[in-house]
Amino acid sequence: MFVLGFVLLWGGPAWARDGGLTLDKYRLGEGLRFSTHQGHRLRLFTYMQPSMEVRDFTMQPGRDSLTRFRMRRLRLRLVGSSPRDRVEFRLQVDLSGANEVDTLQNNFLLDAFVTYRLSRHFEVTFGQRATPTDNRELFMLSHTLQLPERSRLTSAFAAIREFGLFINHRLRFGQSQHYLKPYVVVTNGDGPNVFDADRGGLKVGGRLDYLPFGLFTRFGQFRQADLVREPTPRLVVGAIYSYNRQMSSRRGRESGGILYLDAAGQEALPDFQKVGVDFLFKYKGFSMLGEFNRTFASVPLSI
Repeated sequence: MFVLGFVLLWGGPAWARDGGLTLDKYRLGEGLRFSTHQGHRLRLFTYMQPSMEVRDFTMQPGRDSLTRFRMRRLRLRLVGSSPRDRVEFRLQVDLSGANEVDTLQNNFLLDAFVTYRLSRHFEVTFGQRATPTDNRELFMLSHTLQLPERSRLTSAFAAIREFGLFINHRLRFGQSQHYLKPYVVVTNGDGPNVFDADRGGLKVGGRLDYLPFGLFTRFGQFRQADLVREPTPRLVVGAIYSYNRQMSSRRGRESGGILYLDAAGQEALPDFQKVGVDFLFKYKGFSMLGEFNRTFASVPLSI
């Protein structure tokens, strides 16, 4: 709601002064692009992923098979920016009505954040979005994946989206092609769409990426397949760390999903740490992604 209100209060008067939005261009697969005379831009696009699932039950008498049809993903995204104000916002919802990995009802609201660019390579984001303290596959949007399913590592360790403050920077060593990308994150630590009181404390963490051969072509660092066929080798190696104080769910994705109590009936929650390394390599259509995560829990003796 904060982001939506910001969009209406900031974007509405600006677009009105410019005489309103006009359709700038449309290219198949890239959505509708609108712009104003003063450089405000708005992009609206969507994508859908139907799914058919067939299961065969070999160990359950009376249940030979199961066939299910569903809309696995149905995403609608609104992205806006203003070069003059150095502000960008994003709002993304999922209209499928079901979770990506099971039959549970989804959270509907996926992304809702505002970004302010302090300089060309330094920006601050506030709101709900994917967190850089997850494994590298979570940098890649669903419609850019090489396969429809994400990895088992993502299912076991990823928080995916969180609400908080995100800071990222990009550093270049002189005139060389060596780049460093540091990320710093402070979030609620309870996952997305926590509208009730948060349990536990905050989550702090960061990521450090190193690109020894230069930047990827056309944001290839954030796409799983090498669609542009990188003419020279491209590599990014990263390390992550996060500390979640008093976590109340597995992976920190659902506030209050798992609660522990002390002898007085008060909540006594464990602290949770995650470390990991990953890499992405691309060259002439070849793409290789590697990830490793490890977690540690500190359980209070009062539980």
